[in-house]
Amino acid sequence: MMPRLVVRLAKAHATGYPLAGRRRWRGLEISIEAKKGQYRPWRDENGREGKTLMRYDYGYIRGTEGVDREPGKKRPDHLDVYVGPYENARYVYVVHQVRPDTGEHDEDKVMLGFRSAREAKAAYLAHIPRSYYGGMTRIPAETFVRLAREGRLRGRVVMGEPLPEARSRELRTLVEIARKGRLVRVPDGGEA
Repeated sequence: MMPRLVVRLAKAHATGYPLAGRRRWRGLEISIEAKKGQYRPWRDENGREGKTLMRYDYGYIRGTEGVDREPGKKRPDHLDVYVGPYENARYVYVVHQVRPDTGEHDEDKVMLGFRSAREAKAAYLAHIPRSYYGGMTRIPAETFVRLAREGRLRGRVVMGEPLPEARSRELRTLVEIARKGRLVRVPDGGEA
């Protein structure tokens, strides 16, 4: 039996209304589909259903377009976003999500408010299985915010600097930290 909260979120997500809230990050308007601490329901391509406990606010950046679209819609969905705790983060990280069965690009997930690539990747992997992770790029936060405000974030986010993979032992540690809902600065030789 699904908890009442999950049922409510499932209905809200299916219709696109109502949202769990709205917030701003450096002036960007973000619609929140699931707040930190809520369960977000999902269904995969094979019809399997489940729910994920959200460690960070999750939603979309208004005024942007990604590459994915809901069935029956003509326009693509907005860019999906996880919002971390650091408003003054220097970079925005973009995870390039792939289809695990083919390795083809699926969609991008924007990671706002994380102090390093390691923190952003760990936060992503605390919500999504590793098989969906297709790499990540970073973009200076000011550049990302400017492009979003100008309405220039449409389709796949291909700008930015590709980042190397973190070592697996370190990454597992960070994923566990993110799953517990807290981030700590892990020495990594500087800002990733």
